[in-house]
Amino acid sequence: MEVEEEENTQLEAYLKILEFPDSIMEPNVLDTLRTFMVHKGTPSEAIRALSGSYQGYAQMCNLVSNWLNIAGTTQVSDLVENYLKNNVIQEFNPKQADTVLFSSQQAPGWLTQLTQTPKWRNLIYTLSKQHPDCQLLNFTIQLISEAGHQREIASLTSASIYFNVFNRVLQETLEDILKAKNPIELDALLPDFLQMCTHNQHTYLYCQSVLQILTQDKRFAHLRKLSTDLQTHVQHLPVAQNISRLMVSKDSVVSCPEDLFNLISSITRAGKITPMVAEKLHFVFSSPSPPPVSLIRKEAIFKYLIGDLYSPPTAAVSSLSSASDEHKQHGIYLLAYLSCKREDSAPLTPEEREEITELIPILTLLQDACQKHIVGRELQALSNELYKSVKCPVASMCLLHWISLSLKDSTWYLTNVNTKSLDILLDILNEITLTHTFQHQYVFSILVSSFAMETSLDALATLTVKKKIIDSLVFLMEHGWVLPVLQEVHKWTTKRVDQSLIRYFTTKLLVMAGPPYSHEFLSPVLQIINKLSDISLSIGEYTAVLIPFLKECYNSTEYDLSEQEKRIVFELLEKSKA
Repeated sequence: MEVEEEENTQLEAYLKILEFPDSIMEPNVLDTLRTFMVHKGTPSEAIRALSGSYQGYAQMCNLVSNWLNIAGTTQVSDLVENYLKNNVIQEFNPKQADTVLFSSQQAPGWLTQLTQTPKWRNLIYTLSKQHPDCQLLNFTIQLISEAGHQREIASLTSASIYFNVFNRVLQETLEDILKAKNPIELDALLPDFLQMCTHNQHTYLYCQSVLQILTQDKRFAHLRKLSTDLQTHVQHLPVAQNISRLMVSKDSVVSCPEDLFNLISSITRAGKITPMVAEKLHFVFSSPSPPPVSLIRKEAIFKYLIGDLYSPPTAAVSSLSSASDEHKQHGIYLLAYLSCKREDSAPLTPEEREEITELIPILTLLQDACQKHIVGRELQALSNELYKSVKCPVASMCLLHWISLSLKDSTWYLTNVNTKSLDILLDILNEITLTHTFQHQYVFSILVSSFAMETSLDALATLTVKKKIIDSLVFLMEHGWVLPVLQEVHKWTTKRVDQSLIRYFTTKLLVMAGPPYSHEFLSPVLQIINKLSDISLSIGEYTAVLIPFLKECYNSTEYDLSEQEKRIVFELLEKSKA
């Protein structure tokens, strides 16, 4: 009797499943039917339940889609897919999703199909960020990685759950970084790399270890900058809380001494180097047996030393810059030591000691100049010494810091517009451009912020200042920093920048650059010129430079211009000749 009652209960349960709206459309409907028949269900009952529950929602959607197509609506499938995506995001239940994974010995077929389409992979990424603990989503991320889409999942937290997935993503990301052809490509890759490496303490330490091993090979020595960027990025994240000691000593084969670790930690907490800390660090690194220099050769240490010692008087005065000359010398010695000491070698060699001895007077001279308000004739009298100091990379960085703060002060332009001070500072920047390739980015940043500076100068003086800055930007392009400058100038076309300045830039550029041109160069230049007004394109002095350039683009078969770009060239030629 009990067996019969249980049989009837199960039969009713499966009958209710078959009576669910559109149950015939369910992927497991055949299994349900078989189970229903095993429990003595009749074919007629099954047919009645399936036909009676049929609503045809999927077919209705197809019908509406056909109507929309007939009505002339485009991208109907996108509308439907976007609606489904939004619905899934709102209704997704991670616990129910996990039951799908645990109830089967292999991945459902529909899940594999889902990972083959970019749009549905993006849905998985969105859900994964919202539900990082969902096992089904983490498993799907692993499938996506195995399918070769590592670049898409670099920023996902779930990518770090499976080591083989994370390792594969890290490898491909590093390969992309090494293959980056220009700073723009590198800047596009960097955010995802930093986010990927700082998912947790394990991923951070693993990535730093990989970078440390790679940088031992001279071919990859430039990846030290990547390691420094990663360390800077992680400092203010929760990940950094329990790995501070490892962050200090990761670059060294020896552990960090307790006293030195405490000094470095105090610098990090305070965000500056106090006179007392400078004195103690000087004592440690001027001793006969100093610890490895890599323990303090950090971007933050350089930043604090340069910021404390080489800021103009208009900037906030730090405790070190206002300290005694002895304490200032401690800071200058540390800066020279960090610049000249070879990686983790024994005590100072005679060559290193000589380099430090030669560098300290240069840094002292700069420190004295930067702490005073030198402009006009005083600056002009000192200019030769400043130009000479540019040859030393760390002195060049000190000058960059000082110039940056000077040109960020809007009142500086008012007091110096009628002097040669701006010309001298820009000449120093040009000298740095000429001497130090790796400092181009800092020069570019200073020029961009100076160009955007709002001052109280009259319109004519403002144009004069900005044209001088443009000259330095073109000089920077002449020495290799091409695409970032073009990208920045293209932004001017969407802002309220005087068109005469854009004309001035393109004139200088086209005089400087000659054929043959790369497509990476031509494309942004054409976009910039195309934004100019018809009046600008009719000015004789401008067309004299522009027309030969446009004819070269139009007549040459070497350039892989798109149809739109060819049309732009043709239209610009017609306007210029009019």
